[in-house]
Amino acid sequence: MDTIEIFRRIQDAIDKIIETSELYDGLFPSILDPQTGKMFLNRLPEITGQRDGDRSHLGCNLIHDEPLLQTM
Repeated sequence: MDTIEIFRRIQDAIDKIIETSELYDGLFPSILDPQTGKMFLNRLPEITGQRDGDRSHLGCNLIHDEPLLQTM
């Protein structure tokens, strides 16, 4: 995969996040289903070592979006 392809994939992902955010008043969903591009509505399996209270699959947290915003 060359540099152009890498940047194309990054741009496609950013475009999908922005498109999906329109459904949530501009907020970026925490997790998107890579197959559908939509926000997961059901709780995903736990990640080993992650505290249950640290999971917010239906939310958004701008602090987690800082690298994305800098990339944009």
